[in-house]
Amino acid sequence: MHSRNCKKEFSPFCCRRNPIHDKLRKDATVREVYKLGRTIGTGGFSVVKMVTDRATGEVLACKVMTLPPPGKKAGDGESTREDIFKEIDILMQMRHENIIYLKEYFEESGRMYVIMEYLAGGELLEALLAKEKGADGTEAHYSEADARIIFRQLINGIKYLHDM
Repeated sequence: MHSRNCKKEFSPFCCRRNPIHDKLRKDATVREVYKLGRTIGTGGFSVVKMVTDRATGEVLACKVMTLPPPGKKAGDGESTREDIFKEIDILMQMRHENIIYLKEYFEESGRMYVIMEYLAGGELLEALLAKEKGADGTEAHYSEADARIIFRQLINGIKYLHDM
């Protein structure tokens, strides 16, 4: 966010010190630091790829978003440039075991590459839907104990967000 005296359009390089700046990589390109792998998810405004840190071998996820030009108004269901930087800023403040960790990001050629922890196992909804039928065609379900663990993790993450 800008200070009240700032007259510039929204930019990740705004006038006030912001933790988002600490994670912006300017010393290298995303492809110099990470080996981009297969697509592991897609959404309306982004693609998520598996990446491997070339120096450490650590496997992470990379959310790739196209940045709209500065000052462009968003249409229905579109994100503004400000929305994208706000999402990154919010993610960077999160430090909780049930919320994905953002490591760093790159801005290159009109795209944002957000590097975050990789969570194996897919999305919760996919896991829930996969439990609908067993291999023999009978109805399958999570046990009450499994459901309790998942619910507790969700509630702990939501509580953390509300307490911020």
